[in-house]
Amino acid sequence: MLFSKIFLIGTGLLGGAIALNYIASALSLTTWYTFLQKSKDTSVFSYIWLFIVYPLCLGALAYYLVSWLTS
Repeated sequence: MLFSKIFLIGTGLLGGAIALNYIASALSLTTWYTFLQKSKDTSVFSYIWLFIVYPLCLGALAYYLVSWLTS
């Protein structure tokens, strides 16, 4: 049971991360892969995306997945 919950949370986070990377690409924002390669060319909006919006979205997704699986 615990393994399946961990697997579902991990799968949900992976799906969320892929979706957020797609959104970032569509908005011409930097993703983590690009940031690690060329951090000097990163815009202010990309910094906001990478360090505030992206973690908040993944954290919210994890919170709701855990809440859903434990209810």
